[in-house]
Amino acid sequence: MRRRRPPSGFAPLGPVLGHAATGPGCVDFDLGESIARVEVARDGSVRVRAATGRALPPDPSDALGREPWRASNAEPFALEPTGVALAFDGADGSARVEITDRTSFAVRIYERGGREIAHLHDFAFARSGEARVAIATAPGERFFGLGAKTGALDRRGRAFVLRNRDHPVQPGADPLYHSIPFLLRLVAPEGETPRADGFLLDGCAPSRFDVAASDRLRVVATIGAGAVDLTVFPGPAPADVLRRYAARTGHAQRPPLWALGHHQSRWGYRSAREVRRVAREARRRRIPTDAIHLDIDHMDAYRVFTWHPKRFPDPARLVRELGEAGFRVVPIVDPGVKVDEQWAVFRDGQANEVFVRHEDGSPFSLRVWPRDAALPDFHRAEVREWWGAQHAPLLDAGVAGIWNDMNEPAGWKRDVRIGRFILPLARQDLGDVRAADPADPKRRVLHETVRNVYGHLHCRATHEALVRHAPERRPFVLTRAAHAGTQRWAAIWTGDTFSTWEQLALSLRMVLGLSISGVPLCGADIGGFAGWCTPELFARWMQLGAFYPFARTHSMWLKRRQEPWRFGKRVESIARAALELRMRLLPYLYGLFCEAEASGAPIWRPLFWHHPGDARAAAIDDQFLVGRDLLVAPVLERGASVRDVYLPSGIWTALDDDARYVGPRTVRVAAPLERIPVFVRGGSVLPTRSPVRHVGETPDEPLVLEVYPGGDATLELVEDDGESIAYRRGEEARTPVRLRGRASGRLRLEVGPREGGFAVAPRIVRVAVHGCPPPSSVWVDAVRLAPGAVDEEVGASWSWEGGVLHVRWRDAGTSRSLEVDPAP
Repeated sequence: MRRRRPPSGFAPLGPVLGHAATGPGCVDFDLGESIARVEVARDGSVRVRAATGRALPPDPSDALGREPWRASNAEPFALEPTGVALAFDGADGSARVEITDRTSFAVRIYERGGREIAHLHDFAFARSGEARVAIATAPGERFFGLGAKTGALDRRGRAFVLRNRDHPVQPGADPLYHSIPFLLRLVAPEGETPRADGFLLDGCAPSRFDVAASDRLRVVATIGAGAVDLTVFPGPAPADVLRRYAARTGHAQRPPLWALGHHQSRWGYRSAREVRRVAREARRRRIPTDAIHLDIDHMDAYRVFTWHPKRFPDPARLVRELGEAGFRVVPIVDPGVKVDEQWAVFRDGQANEVFVRHEDGSPFSLRVWPRDAALPDFHRAEVREWWGAQHAPLLDAGVAGIWNDMNEPAGWKRDVRIGRFILPLARQDLGDVRAADPADPKRRVLHETVRNVYGHLHCRATHEALVRHAPERRPFVLTRAAHAGTQRWAAIWTGDTFSTWEQLALSLRMVLGLSISGVPLCGADIGGFAGWCTPELFARWMQLGAFYPFARTHSMWLKRRQEPWRFGKRVESIARAALELRMRLLPYLYGLFCEAEASGAPIWRPLFWHHPGDARAAAIDDQFLVGRDLLVAPVLERGASVRDVYLPSGIWTALDDDARYVGPRTVRVAAPLERIPVFVRGGSVLPTRSPVRHVGETPDEPLVLEVYPGGDATLELVEDDGESIAYRRGEEARTPVRLRGRASGRLRLEVGPREGGFAVAPRIVRVAVHGCPPPSSVWVDAVRLAPGAVDEEVGASWSWEGGVLHVRWRDAGTSRSLEVDPAP
């Protein structure tokens, strides 16, 4: 009997009529007029797909760059009175998946101890092609993720649309530039062990998430076309969820070291002369900067891949001269190709049929900067390869990376143009435009049904072009539009923001949202893109932005220029100090990116990440952790000179004055304009170095180990050439560092031995022990040192000043140990 479609237009899946094992850890279910498949991976992740008809649609995983599914050895067995279960022992423990609902297909997932991880139900389909699934939730559970959304970091109680759209960031605006259909759930019942799990609604079409807004006991995820494709990533810790998520969607690659420096950008630097002037000023004023971005004004008539013949007459010379001064150049490349029969790139694209077309096969164009522009169909591998080849004029000039913009894709129906001024009048959607189905490129589908992966595959094309051009060099791509998995190909920024205090605070939550959604290298425009930034706002934004994983100052023309020296001497000094702090922390930051490459761990972390059972920490979204050991509480209000800071359990030391606090507690700290409150976790070792103007400079002190007693700590210091992929062949240096505290007050630090194939030049390492009273004795490699003098036997010396013990030794990569005895 045919199932009656409810008034909502959605028809639920029927009961299980039969099942069959179709591979290791994989079972197909016959649901009458529909089909479902449950797959269990070795790491405990569970993928559930369901569709109408007798077969699942083609899987787009390969095109989207998903990692291969590593199937478990789960075998199905019957349940009484009806149903099917899969029990398995995976690399991360045992689990169980049950399909037991007699009347409608539903899935329950349990961990080894029998606690339910997830209950998926209400699988349903509409005639429009939409598909949905509900995730059961209980009051008090928190949900995070979905990329850079506005509003509170906890998504519970709101509904969201995920459809890549060119829309400036404004409070309440939704959807925005990128769509990451991933939710992380935090479950922390009082008196019970907290846990986390994650959910990825994979697919190419726009989607909607009702996060317990309409029904407080359900999260309803709806995708606009295709099948339900939901993967559940168990925890129990948030880090476990992100590790499994990255194992599926792809790991972010280790970025080049220069990409972690400060980037200076503006729409637009109109000439090579202006770019040189900005670079000279940055160096003269000692503003640490590693890259300069070129917006659309470097092009000839807004033709992508070109240089303006008069304003940028010799791009190779410009790039070379900037490189000699320590700057990398990153030009913008939009996807829109100017419709111009006189231009070889357009003619070649037409001849090779690389552009999307209307349903009737006629050419499609949309209005962008060069007026009419054609869009490449990045869903086809041969088009991505064609696109990559067009980068030759840029890459041959020596640019270090590519900035992908307008790739939602963005465009408008008409505009007003007065000189350089362009005013878009009406946004344009692609209507009946057809593109290749990423899962089956020979099949053309409505572009809307694959819209959300257009920018994602644009980034893949660019990334692969850079790799082909310089196989040994780490690529750098920056993108505005993105999807789940884009982190493996590009850095992501939040898009066009405004220079307001409200958006300063919003940028913090948006960058945290991206971080939780599996994007390590992310940031927002420092100072805001549009509007008129005030000196105070710029100072506070630079203090926060210096901690963004990706730190770029950007602004638009006709608005205030936002080079750090444009706001007066005081703000220039504040900006310099903020960026010098970033450069000082670069060894710590780089280690976090190496961790992200290996495990998917974010650089920015909400407080609950390492304190999941702390209800206060879970509710805070105006502070963040950088890695495990740094807590940052930026000033987000105009005129504020103090800041209330919540410190989770443990000992916390102020980074700038070594004041010590014991959490959990809220403290009020001074925050004059020159200060951003930053705290270091007790029981940590921060690798730092003296600041430089760019990463190519040699620091006066190449390595300082900043020790903060208060518990045991371990650290692995990672060093390599910062530029190539030789580290993948073992050409990196890894140095273990261990900190041990004793009840007696004795402290022991063990460093090394260094391992790996990367040669580190001989150097002097300084160890700085903070919060240290005058010691009674200091020992290096079991040799007691006299204060002040260098002990030639171990090549070490020590001094004490202002509560900090300084120990220096020659570093040749061998094991070293430091023991400090407190004064009686």
